[in-house]
Amino acid sequence: MSGRSVNVCGRKLWRLLPPERAPLLLDRFGREAAPCLLAAGRPCDAAARERFPNLAAAAPHVLTVIQVLLRAHLRDGS
Repeated sequence: MSGRSVNVCGRKLWRLLPPERAPLLLDRFGREAAPCLLAAGRPCDAAARERFPNLAAAAPHVLTVIQVLLRAHLRDGS
């Protein structure tokens, strides 16, 4: 079996939350997770804050990581 993979150059922004804080991302009924955690350092829009009341409590526990890939690397898997 042959295949190819490539790592694309660029920048990725990761927002990480410890697993024990994951319940803070759930809606007020505990069924759905928030579609976004933070935007520009603030919780999502007003509608999301109302639906997901614990987003603000999650914010202090977020770790932001910036991953920079300087060049692409093509790997041939054959």
